[in-house]
Amino acid sequence: ERFVRERGWDRDEDELDEELDDDVGEDGDREAGMGDLVQKSFLPTSRDPRLFLVHCKEREEHKVVISLLNKCIVMAQRGMPLSISAAVAVEGMKGKFYVEAFNLEQVKTAIAGLHLILASRKIEVVPLNEMTQVLHVPPKQNVTKRGAWVRVKRGPYKGDLAQVVDDELDDSDSHVLVRL
Repeated sequence: ERFVRERGWDRDEDELDEELDDDVGEDGDREAGMGDLVQKSFLPTSRDPRLFLVHCKEREEHKVVISLLNKCIVMAQRGMPLSISAAVAVEGMKGKFYVEAFNLEQVKTAIAGLHLILASRKIEVVPLNEMTQVLHVPPKQNVTKRGAWVRVKRGPYKGDLAQVVDDELDDSDSHVLVRL
């Protein structure tokens, strides 16, 4: 019940209608406002768990996260669950990983006893406005250059090997001229 109240899910229809009316688009279109409301619902608030940046030995981030999650499972089976929501090692960040919890003490309790943690480094709180950027995955760009070898994916030559002859047919990266 407390969880529902903290999230604001216990509001009645009238309160939700008022909030929707505030978010209605300029032309009175209710669906235009819905997009903003849905988008805002994905952003973290002060009532959500916080992200903490924890330092560990370089190139050991994944091992630490797996150890931490294993510790969570074991402690939960013993009837003493850890109060963390998640642990994440982001690719490209050497010697750092993120732990999601409501306060710093919960993080310290969770990482206590893990030997790859650098205890001398301070645990940092990630600001709310930067939390969404932490797990942002940039779209993969498919770069094909002249002379590169590619595999045909569709059409009668599907599966055949080809060489890129011209990669400047148009401004989009969706078409190239190949030699089979």
